[in-house]
Amino acid sequence: PCRHRYVASPQIRNPKSEIRNKPQWANPKPKTGGHRRVWSLALLGIGICFGFRASDFGFAPTKQGAPARPFHSMNLGLLIHEWLVLALGLGLLLVDLWVPAKAKPKLGYVAALGVGAILLYSLVAVKIDPDKLYAFGGMYALDPLALFFKRFFLLAALIVLVMSVEYADRIAAGIGEYYVLILFSLLGMLFASSANHFALLFVSLELITISFYVLTSFQRAQVLSLEAGVKYLIIGALSTSFTVFGIALVYGMSGKLNFGELAAVSGSLVSNKLFLFGLVLVLVGLGFKIAAFPFQI
Repeated sequence: PCRHRYVASPQIRNPKSEIRNKPQWANPKPKTGGHRRVWSLALLGIGICFGFRASDFGFAPTKQGAPARPFHSMNLGLLIHEWLVLALGLGLLLVDLWVPAKAKPKLGYVAALGVGAILLYSLVAVKIDPDKLYAFGGMYALDPLALFFKRFFLLAALIVLVMSVEYADRIAAGIGEYYVLILFSLLGMLFASSANHFALLFVSLELITISFYVLTSFQRAQVLSLEAGVKYLIIGALSTSFTVFGIALVYGMSGKLNFGELAAVSGSLVSNKLFLFGLVLVLVGLGFKIAAFPFQI
């Protein structure tokens, strides 16, 4: 009889399976130092904030009507709050590229720390006269009331950023962009508090609302989030149409968009129905945006 001999084939080694089957202590993960990198960048940002003064930009604050100097109409030093928030938002976007995924939710604390540093800088270093200071040819105005609202918005954003860190585990992806959108909406609020021109007011409101559109529908996997974002977008577009049409009527009747110039000529336009109707439309558009009664739909 024929006898068959079965020879066991040599076992083929699979390096990947060996690595996968090794215990965790035998295959330690390399340390990335993500947290250390995040906090070092945060401390660097705080140092930069306190190293700046308004005069460091080369544009000392000047009052309207003062003797002209090079680039006097720009007066970029007055926008110190806006520059710092913009730098913080763009810096956070860059840091988000290098930070490991597990450390990204902690970026909210970094953003909150940066906003807190800007608020502290504003309280300590920013001092203005009771008179209004102007930038961009009178489109931007800074006075004690505007400064109060800037600090109020900074404090509100600080609280929101700290609270949003606890909400970060519900967001599947894009948590860094989530914090940056909060900072960009804060930037729009800072500009709106100093708006002295309809054009700047409109751009500031759109920066706020567009950031809110994305934040409302940020959880794309949930139907309720997408539905809320679409509804908010429709209501926002409706309010924007009212606002733009009202601004067009006001400008058509007065020829002015600057708030100070409008106040000077408004006495002669009290009996102009189109002018008054334009002001009403502007108020209606703003009412829709802040959900004021009876526009809280």
